[in-house]
Amino acid sequence: MAEAANQARATNWWFWCGHLEAGGERELVYAILAPTLDQPCKKNSTDHPITDGLRLVVHETVVEPEFGMQMREAANRGTLDFPAMGIPLPATPVSTRRSTIEAVLGHGAASLDAHYTLAGIGLLRAAPPGALRALLRLLEDELGLPFAGRLIGHLGNLDVVDFDENPPDSPVSVTTLSGRSGLVVEFRRKQDWVDQAMLAHLRTTSGGEVLSDDLVPLPVGDGRVEHAIPPATVGFEVTIFGASGGPRRHYKAASLLGAMNLNMNLQGRTVRLDDPLAKRMQGAGKATAGEASERTEFHRSRSTMDTIDRRIDRHASAMRARLAAEAPECRDRFFERTLASEWGAVAHIRSLLDDAETESAILVDPFFGNESLLRLLTRLRRSGLDLTVITAWATTDPDTAREIRAERSDALNENVERLRLLAEQLTGLLAPRLRLLNLVRGSDPAFHDRYLLLRRTGNDEPIIYLLSNSINGLAVNWPFCMSALDGPAARQAADYVEGLARGEDVASEGAIEANFDWQSHGL
Repeated sequence: MAEAANQARATNWWFWCGHLEAGGERELVYAILAPTLDQPCKKNSTDHPITDGLRLVVHETVVEPEFGMQMREAANRGTLDFPAMGIPLPATPVSTRRSTIEAVLGHGAASLDAHYTLAGIGLLRAAPPGALRALLRLLEDELGLPFAGRLIGHLGNLDVVDFDENPPDSPVSVTTLSGRSGLVVEFRRKQDWVDQAMLAHLRTTSGGEVLSDDLVPLPVGDGRVEHAIPPATVGFEVTIFGASGGPRRHYKAASLLGAMNLNMNLQGRTVRLDDPLAKRMQGAGKATAGEASERTEFHRSRSTMDTIDRRIDRHASAMRARLAAEAPECRDRFFERTLASEWGAVAHIRSLLDDAETESAILVDPFFGNESLLRLLTRLRRSGLDLTVITAWATTDPDTAREIRAERSDALNENVERLRLLAEQLTGLLAPRLRLLNLVRGSDPAFHDRYLLLRRTGNDEPIIYLLSNSINGLAVNWPFCMSALDGPAARQAADYVEGLARGEDVASEGAIEANFDWQSHGL
């Protein structure tokens, strides 16, 4: 990482850019531009694997002043000009900007001029679980910025660093000492800061609780100041300002060593095994065969050395763990076979569809018929919702499951006509903008399972539920369960449902057909 420099006297710019690559596609992850005293150098590019087929490519260089200023001025005009910096990404439009204060490049109070593209990272959608976490860990290792925390919204950004009037290296050393009166924090200021009167805002914590919250004067000419803190302190934050106020001059946060865990393993005898399992594993490779054919005994012990009384922290941790076990955040719902639950199921689905953050929804139900219409659609109240209902009426009545004609082709045609009549009855009655789509596979239904997919404002990933039974019988003949999917199952199910909305079955090779497709409200 380059040595940072005061922007007013910078001669060069350090530029770092990372993008994802997979299957020939590239997407910006993050870029940062900062003034530096380092000399210009050629661009260095390195690859960091994330998962199979997905990698982070990092480009790092130091450029002369005019190139850095060209990049910054283009960003201020609304374009991230990556080709001008030799980065294999297209010029990218800036959606919005704002300035934030951040500890960056060793400086505790730098300004970040953040240029937001607000573009999602589409290559992560098809990646296995853990890809985003691995990417954020790589970024934090590279740059030391909290991308998994408050800066996660900066993904897709170009951030330009401004050191303003403050020196880029740490002007204040803040450490803890054991003084005569107990634990103290020591402030040591460099000479150019000793000539100024300042105030330090010092906050000490333990287990998330604030133990002390003080203003500490740092007088002119006093390069070393001590301030007592509570003995139970396990962390502190220091923010330094000028004595007359103004913007933050420096910031530091630190955690103290409160306990040390010692783990010890004593190895014992090794026993060779020659049972049927060990013999079968001989063909499974050398490592597996060796592991299956012997056992090494060991004795493991653990001890902890505490510097402070940790009983309060352990008690609070136990209570948090108990709360998490008893009341996890969960979207799953179960409705018993009662009158109250029958209405409760309808009311819950209605609340999801009527929610202002739900932009669109797809309900997949092969037996969604007249009864389902009366149960749910006529009770929806939100006119701004785009709702697609996908059915699979083939040769049976969706409400009774009885064959409606002996001849299957006649039954198919009759069901299409019944759907047409149903659509005519819906005209002008419904609040949402409705699309009614019927899918068949020959003379059979195109699908069997039931799903509810919700697209929410500001969220690229949909919420998708697996429904235990159809809307026409929820909590009537059987209990009704809604289970929210997550991880790869959620992505695959969402792709399947959205494929059905396009008249495709992405989960199998068989062709399906949309024999009825009706839209209300001029969709």
